Amino acid sequence: MVFCFENTTVDKVVSEYSGIISPNDILVLSQSVAGRVNLPDELKGKSDVLLKLATFSARKQVIIIAAMLAETANRIYDSAVVIDKGRIMGVSDCIFPCGEGLHGGGVSRCYMTSMGRVSVFVGKDVCYPELWSYACASRYIFCLCADKADSKVVLCARTFALFSGKYVLAAFDGSKMSITPYGAIDSIKNGSMSAFYLPMSLANGKKLSKRVRFVREE
Repeated sequence: MVFCFENTTVDKVVSEYSGIISPNDILVLSQSVAGRVNLPDELKGKSDVLLKLATFSARKQVIIIAAMLAETANRIYDSAVVIDKGRIMGVSDCIFPCGEGLHGGGVSRCYMTSMGRVSVFVGKDVCYPELWSYACASRYIFCLCADKADSKVVLCARTFALFSGKYVLAAFDGSKMSITPYGAIDSIKNGSMSAFYLPMSLANGKKLSKRVRFVREE
């Protein structure tokens, strides 16, 4: 199962929803949950947001994908951290941020987790098809956007699902939706907690059975 949380706190997720979460579930936390996280303070022990998430992830044996405003080196990024059963795999920054004062990252990351490869599009990065090919090999694909559902972002997420042949979970402020490998919206849910059964297609498309030349006509 994939559980999505918003408009709550990390402490409430850990204390109030522990009973319904089972090993190998995936938790997706909107930016309103983790909020603004100072990464240097996390390393120094002055802040413990990521520590709480990692501890909970290890105890419940789940994957946590938490959107946040990451602060480091006097810069703020629209980001998401991926934690696999207690291990912090890394942080993905939005490459093309739209918010004022936000800096853009320069790396597109896929994470090889204990439950398969995971790709995360942060903000409106899914609107850039140049980033799609690298994410196509992933089993789990998430689009995390801190804004309200935007028709352009939804359309691009649906197109990417069709392009990759995979289910996609798109999480917006106020709504969450699952998208089928055919590009159709399977379900839309809202509220502080919503759950999706998200069958993950392993299809990677067909392989060419003969040699083909590619010619760019000028």
